[in-house]
Amino acid sequence: MMRLICPLALLLMAPARAQNAMVVDAGKVTGTIRSLQGVNCGPLNLKRNLDLTAWYRRLRIDTIRAHDYYGPFDIPAIFADQTKSATDPKSYDFKDSDTYMKGIVDSGAVPFLRLGISWNQKGWALQMSLDKLAEVCRRIVMHYNAGWASGHRYGITHVEFWNEPNGPGFWPGTAVQFFQAYEKTVSKLKGDDASLIVGACGLAGHEDPAYREAFISYCAKNSVPLDFYSWHLYGTRDRGKAKTPHPFDVVKNSRAVQAVLDASGMKTTGQILSEWNVALGSDRGTWLQDVAGAAYCASTLIYMQDTEIDKAHHYRGDVHGAGAGGMGLFVDGSTPQARAWVFQMNGSMLLTSRRLEVTGTDQDGFAGLAGANGDGSEVRILVADYQGTTTTRSLQVDNLPSGRWLVERWGMSVGTPKYQRLDSGLMTVSGSLSLSLPSGRYVQQVRITKAKGTGAVLRLADPMLPYQGARGDFVISGAPPGATYIVAMSASGSQPGFRLPGGPILPLNYDVLTDVGLALLGTPSFRDLSGTVPASGTLAGSFDFGKLPAIAISGEVTFAGVFLSGARFAAVTNADSAKVQ
Repeated sequence: MMRLICPLALLLMAPARAQNAMVVDAGKVTGTIRSLQGVNCGPLNLKRNLDLTAWYRRLRIDTIRAHDYYGPFDIPAIFADQTKSATDPKSYDFKDSDTYMKGIVDSGAVPFLRLGISWNQKGWALQMSLDKLAEVCRRIVMHYNAGWASGHRYGITHVEFWNEPNGPGFWPGTAVQFFQAYEKTVSKLKGDDASLIVGACGLAGHEDPAYREAFISYCAKNSVPLDFYSWHLYGTRDRGKAKTPHPFDVVKNSRAVQAVLDASGMKTTGQILSEWNVALGSDRGTWLQDVAGAAYCASTLIYMQDTEIDKAHHYRGDVHGAGAGGMGLFVDGSTPQARAWVFQMNGSMLLTSRRLEVTGTDQDGFAGLAGANGDGSEVRILVADYQGTTTTRSLQVDNLPSGRWLVERWGMSVGTPKYQRLDSGLMTVSGSLSLSLPSGRYVQQVRITKAKGTGAVLRLADPMLPYQGARGDFVISGAPPGATYIVAMSASGSQPGFRLPGGPILPLNYDVLTDVGLALLGTPSFRDLSGTVPASGTLAGSFDFGKLPAIAISGEVTFAGVFLSGARFAAVTNADSAKVQ
């Protein structure tokens, strides 16, 4: 349904710094925004008959940890009979694992291969020697990287040995036996490929100093390669005890891990947060499904930018458990949880990866991340308030080049728990602008785009459009009130454009997709692509390519708007394009 947006909700204020303001300096680049868009599991879940590939692409999930598929990638499933030869391809069954690995690769994400067992196989007994276990692990990696046993050459770069060996049931032996098993395994893997990045151990409980320090000390004293040390963080748990989630814990715990690595002489060892979420087990309550959990995740991701963590894998990406209380990002194959939209907003920050200075935040859950694109024509800002303060706050953006800017605000809060476009407006800026921020817990993303020309501006919400399972959104601002509008499409670009009869040039090339789009105006999937411009001159809507009948769309699709005054073509918007996958 088309939404009428009130641009008056965007308050243009004086350049002077406001009290209680988060301030973004659009003229000061401080670094590069890093991708932390990893998850455990998915995009396939054959047991639930799910394929979340389109959603994973929309969320920009770029690395997937192969863990807790409950069978696939697990040693008990791949090498079921421990008495068989570890070097004979006939001893292995890669069928299910190969299906899921292909799903990971086809989604465009990079596999992060975990060697070991899943949660549902806790209690598995190790009945082979540690040397044989190391050889089995070696053969699994060979299958995916060297084509062994009718395998593949995926070029997997990261391999993690085991999961939560200090937790109940995952490692079927003593701590020392685990250290020795890792030593034997990494030796074999590095012997085949010295460039392979190998680490361990997915430590359960972000603070288990005895196990953590013993393992790192063992590697240091015995010159065992440890390219990365992996650990887990769940907001409601600490070494088996319940606690209140706090997003800044990710910074504190990363610092603690780094201190141990540094003290052990392993300063070059990286950190990977291979599992994290706001809640775990019986403590989950409503944390996983409401704005509080979303705000925790957003603040954690923002704080994580300033840690030594190289990769992070949210637990988990797909559907988990029954209903909205599951730990995955989705309730089912088409219903995202609030945390999924956090990944959408955080992932889109990579479109403006030149990180900008942000001040006025704190360590209590009020966090901000800002970035600009290469030429400074777009600025995106992610803001989260986990504590839910009642203090009146604002977001101020300084040092914007003077001119017209389209300002959009997306997000969710206690008052508007569903992710949506909150307001939009075309504004004339002279150096600075300021927006009011809500009270209570919330996550918002502000998108500020330089408007070209002097006419109406059309803007797509995202330059990437999955073909199936996800809609696209657009906004038009500065349009002539009361005019009839049509948003047209083209699969062949914007130049040289199409001269409208008796009117201006529409900046897209007329083709078959244009015909199809015009024919489907008014249908449920394209209802918002035509209508009457409201008095504000700003409107927003959505469309769904996945409902197009028997038409395969791939590549780039260009959109442009045209306005009619009576039967006359009066004006057009700019063109905006998106890649359809």
